[in-house]
Amino acid sequence: MSQATAKEQLPKFSIIVPTHNEEKDIKRTLDALAGLEYPDFEVIIVDDSNDCTLEVVQDFVDKFGFNLIHFNERRGVSFARNRGIEASKGEILVLLNADVILDTDFLLRIEECYDKGAQYLLVESKVINTEKIIPRFIQANHHFLYDDQYWINWTEGFSCLKKAAVDVGMFPEEIPYCGGEDAIFGEKLEKKYKKVIDRNIVVRHIAPKTFAEFWAQRVARGRSIIYRMFYFGKVEKKHITFYIIKISSIFFLKLIILIPFFLQTSRITRKSPRSLLDFLPFCFINFLDWYSHIIGQWQAIIGINRKA
Repeated sequence: MSQATAKEQLPKFSIIVPTHNEEKDIKRTLDALAGLEYPDFEVIIVDDSNDCTLEVVQDFVDKFGFNLIHFNERRGVSFARNRGIEASKGEILVLLNADVILDTDFLLRIEECYDKGAQYLLVESKVINTEKIIPRFIQANHHFLYDDQYWINWTEGFSCLKKAAVDVGMFPEEIPYCGGEDAIFGEKLEKKYKKVIDRNIVVRHIAPKTFAEFWAQRVARGRSIIYRMFYFGKVEKKHITFYIIKISSIFFLKLIILIPFFLQTSRITRKSPRSLLDFLPFCFINFLDWYSHIIGQWQAIIGINRKA
């Protein structure tokens, strides 16, 4: 079969990467995209940075023909993904974070899943900077929470048919920084389209390595849980407050009793390549994980009440 014939039979991919102040990670991500082995794909970067990200991206636009959509004001990741989807020309979308590194055969491998009937695809993720304790905890906790779970609807390296993304209304833009938009999008797809999870396909990514970065990420995730419940789930504020009180009580009860907290941490630790050698530092990081989520949740409900 000639290369031209093979190209005609393969679908076109559109890889969409939102960027906001990603100067530390974006070059590694774009280098990987430039090296992909696939006959027909495009890369669309949607940027609203105020650091040096734009200069790094522009170099790849000039050298490899990547597409750049730039905004001078921050509008949120949902807005960026939707503008990328609207500008895309591919049949299949790959939606990446700016710290994800794809193997050269990634598109070829996921194309096989779509050829067999997948309409949206979830793959496995692997933290690459696990020489640091926090990234090692994040990877171990990922395996603890998600191994063998089918309910998940979003992963690093997420992809879907473009027609499916458009049909479900793309990503919610109503609340630009509420978080949880990826889960909402995945849940909408699940109602109408065929999900496939292939854990043999692995994408690599960089996890927060400092306590400040980890704390900020986890607090934001805590806020996103509450914003999602209120703005998209339409849960009443009194019920949300009760939920946060319950979660907070469970957390502090675990700390008082200690045994449930230590048992959970030991299960996470067993997913680490260093196993129980990581137990004591994982106890501290697990405490921060829980506590930061709760802080984020209280911040969110307080903010919602102030706006009322």
